[in-house]
Amino acid sequence: MKGNIVIQKRVKSGKKFEDIIAEENGYTLDDRRSSFIWGDGENRIKEVVKANFQAKKFKFNASRSKMIKGDAIDEEGNRVEIKKELIMSKPFMFFEPFKLTKMYEVEKMAGYANLSIDETIKRQNFFIYDLAEETETLKWMTFMMLDTFKYFIGLEKSLVDPLQFDYLPVVGDYIGIRRLGVWAFHKSLHSILIST
Repeated sequence: MKGNIVIQKRVKSGKKFEDIIAEENGYTLDDRRSSFIWGDGENRIKEVVKANFQAKKFKFNASRSKMIKGDAIDEEGNRVEIKKELIMSKPFMFFEPFKLTKMYEVEKMAGYANLSIDETIKRQNFFIYDLAEETETLKWMTFMMLDTFKYFIGLEKSLVDPLQFDYLPVVGDYIGIRRLGVWAFHKSLHSILIST
């Protein structure tokens, strides 16, 4: 599956919306996020090098990963995802299971692999495209992420049923370095998103 280029922005208006919704509903904002562990979990950069930049050898460690999704917690302890958009209008969840955002991370990878910076970026970018093809792993991760919160609230409130959602791997770019993300979307949008 071809990845789409996606740029994720955390705009102030979105954050302000979360604050308003949380205050109106008596929610406690919670900024904890998932931590994805790969391989033996020693170091995700080392794990890529140990796998020789081969996605099929780069395994997701489910037992040690922490799957958290949601912007707030309600009075009953349920996690809540706060979004402005209606659930049926567009993909409403995006997460990045793998990314390198700092040049020093690339330099570390180059050191571990004994490669030049340019060659490391080249191999890393091919690796990310290959990892996006590991659909069963990404689909399972998406399901687990959806299963961590009970409902989303915004322009309307809706319970979340992970079985009613599908996923789409997306490959983004930051300073020439590829990163892997995943959109989750309602299955009714499947044909629209796949064709765009």
